[in-house]
Amino acid sequence: LCQGVGEELVMNDGECYNDLEDLYQDELAVKDENDALIHARQRVYILCPNSTFQVGSFDENQVLFGGRPLGFRSNMTIQCGPDGSSANNCLIEREDEIIGTFLI
Repeated sequence: LCQGVGEELVMNDGECYNDLEDLYQDELAVKDENDALIHARQRVYILCPNSTFQVGSFDENQVLFGGRPLGFRSNMTIQCGPDGSSANNCLIEREDEIIGTFLI
């Protein structure tokens, strides 16, 4: 699930994510861990460069539509490519709206 680099845990064994559902499931597994040490360490999720990611949202009745919403938690970093540069070209979209490029 992850590999340690210093004080950081690079999730997905250092491989980039091309699907936010996989990222969501990996973070959910961390949430379910009873080991407080993994919660205290910085977790790094690397999005695959030159990729577009679709996120969902909740409507006024709290019904989810689209893909998973992109949630953030403490000690969690989501970055585009191995160095987090905006030149890696990750795009986050919801429906017909561009939410933004990932700048870390």
